[in-house]
Amino acid sequence: MTRILISVVAFISSLIVMVMVSTTAWDAFLNGKVYLCTDGGTLDFLCPGDWVHHPITVDRIGGARSMSDPDEIKRGWSMTRLWCVWFTFVGLSVIISAWIALAPWGSKERTGESTS
Repeated sequence: MTRILISVVAFISSLIVMVMVSTTAWDAFLNGKVYLCTDGGTLDFLCPGDWVHHPITVDRIGGARSMSDPDEIKRGWSMTRLWCVWFTFVGLSVIISAWIALAPWGSKERTGESTS
């Protein structure tokens, strides 16, 4: 029972950390570099699908713009591709969290010690 509780706590804790890492990475590498929403901000990873609204395709993402200007998305990118990246982030977060939760950290079976 203790091992199950530790695994659940490890999974939830690591998933929270992975969401923070994913949010930071999304804002660092995608938001404002691959797309620009005029009414957006930070933490876009936590609002999936609300990244751009009727965007225009551009070769280079511009700087700060008025909300009356259209949103921008970099040439070669699309909403489908952004969704694929988002699902990749989510999938990796779940896989890494599950690996951490199921890893036999300090277990006696792993170290070869006897339980009797």
